[in-house]
Amino acid sequence: MAHPITTHWSAIKQILRYLKSTSSHGLSLHASLSFELQGYTDADWASSPDDRRSTEGYCIFLGPNLISWSSTKQKVVSRSSAELEYQALVSLTVEITWVQTLLKELCISQTVPLL
Repeated sequence: MAHPITTHWSAIKQILRYLKSTSSHGLSLHASLSFELQGYTDADWASSPDDRRSTEGYCIFLGPNLISWSSTKQKVVSRSSAELEYQALVSLTVEITWVQTLLKELCISQTVPLL
């Protein structure tokens, strides 16, 4: 940071151009009385042709609002698509458990089972 070179300035300019062109993008939050949690997960087995690693992701909705999401490339190669799907489900379960704990601490009770 003390001695930036030309490539650093080019990267900064590229980031600023990106931010300027995407300033109208964003996530919408809608007022809702529903505190129903919904979680979705998916995995793409051996999707990278270079290293055969898989990509998994999940998203969690509180009512109609997206509150948490993740998409990651796995660190190890899965031996089967079933193994990969279970790993993706575990990631979703961990995040949902954390969100449920947070909601409980905020005194927001879950009246319906998780979908």
